[in-house]
Amino acid sequence: MMLDARASLTADHREASTIIIGAGTVGLLLAERLAAAGQRVIIVEAGGEYANRDLNSATAVSFGRPHDGPGWARAMGVGGTSVLWGGQLAMFEPSDLMDPEAPWPLSPSELQPAYRQVFEYLGLRDLRDDATHRAKLGGEESDSGTGVERFFSYWLPQPDFVARFASTVRSPDVAIYTYATVIGIDFDGGTAVSVVAISPNGRQYRFDAKTVVLAGGTIGSNRLMLSLQRSSAVPWKDNANVGAYFHDHLGDGRLAGLEVTNPERFRDYFETGFAGRFRLQPKLRLNARGRRGLRTGVSGRFVPRSDTTQRIQSIKRLAWAFRSGEKLPRLSRVPRDFLAVNLKLVPFAYRMLRHRRIRAFFDQGVDLDVQAEQVPLRESRIVLTDKIAPDGMFRAGIDWRVDGQEANALRTFLEETDRYVRHRDIGRLVVETSLEDGLFLDRMGDTAHQCGGLRMARDAALGVTDGYGRVYGTTNLYVAGPATFPTSSSANIALTALAMALRLAQVLTGRRTS
Repeated sequence: MMLDARASLTADHREASTIIIGAGTVGLLLAERLAAAGQRVIIVEAGGEYANRDLNSATAVSFGRPHDGPGWARAMGVGGTSVLWGGQLAMFEPSDLMDPEAPWPLSPSELQPAYRQVFEYLGLRDLRDDATHRAKLGGEESDSGTGVERFFSYWLPQPDFVARFASTVRSPDVAIYTYATVIGIDFDGGTAVSVVAISPNGRQYRFDAKTVVLAGGTIGSNRLMLSLQRSSAVPWKDNANVGAYFHDHLGDGRLAGLEVTNPERFRDYFETGFAGRFRLQPKLRLNARGRRGLRTGVSGRFVPRSDTTQRIQSIKRLAWAFRSGEKLPRLSRVPRDFLAVNLKLVPFAYRMLRHRRIRAFFDQGVDLDVQAEQVPLRESRIVLTDKIAPDGMFRAGIDWRVDGQEANALRTFLEETDRYVRHRDIGRLVVETSLEDGLFLDRMGDTAHQCGGLRMARDAALGVTDGYGRVYGTTNLYVAGPATFPTSSSANIALTALAMALRLAQVLTGRRTS
């Protein structure tokens, strides 16, 4: 059930088995799992019943390498950033957990069962390996002999976690306090005993719990930990790792295009297909051969450019604006957009019904959208500024830094991708000449995959949390979400965040010992 903290509620004191700070993707999943195990859960959410980006710029700012995370790439409110998320699920590779300078305090064999549990939990019970999908979508049965391989990410049919967890949101065992900003956590030694929150109109609430979980997103969780470190004698008071090793994926820079010489083969290899109810998107990534001697991974997807695609995106933006309450885009193009899209429905429907593939239109060309893992740097940090935000807390500052180690991996990926498409008789890659001097890194931005700041490590000298997200120096305070990730792979981070949340839920319900 949802309770507006701005209202005059009957009491200012609440008790629960677990308090979760943040009602986003990870917070709602945890709440559902804990409530299903019979626990009473309180979620404290700074935003309202409907998530939006209204508070973003007021609570965080970027002042290092330009980073869009503080602005458009997150949402506060019930559902959190899942209202912006497309629903993509992609697994990390085993090598992603074994960076010698940023190792995860758990093995790949410990993470794989959690992946399977997430897929089963979300309804993907007919999961197949990449080799099976490669053979089915394109007839690719042998190794290309290059340093890249085709892999597949899954897309949820319903990415909005408010809709997915509607019963949890309404459950009497889950109390969601909206418009409640956490301003304090009280400790008895290393044990968190209560959480203090305040509403915009000054109403204050105190919640008691056996366990507290920070699930407010990477920026939100770091901001709270740093604020309490500055103002209180918390157990992590002297841990200099808090806020350090902030990282994101490098992307959004057009580094190459594909000159398609065999349109039908391109469609067979790279059009999105379906596995049951889930969309299955083909991509390329550096394989073990291609990653040899490199510290980071790189993946990419081919993005067809077409006037039709642009018109579909315009229609989607209009739908999002109506739903979120944000400013409507120009409406004069809407009738033309609908008409142009309708004219392409026949070939689209034929491809879907006959082959269960989403027809790609590439009359304006094909781009290669590259996503590169960043080498985590201690100097890349989330910090507190001296400016007070409207919620009474210090505004967070993102000092994102990249030192260029990723350039070799990016260059290798592009070279091997060109070899791959030529070997498969699909086309050839047209690479920007600026790759020769490495300046292409300056053109790449973030991908809204904020990680780190509260990273997992084997001890407090190297990080902030352990392999289950428990904050070092505490007995019952946990961090859930990508803020704990030591590395980020080249894959989308949502699946791994959900997998780690399920592992934590097992600890908090006694099914697994930490």
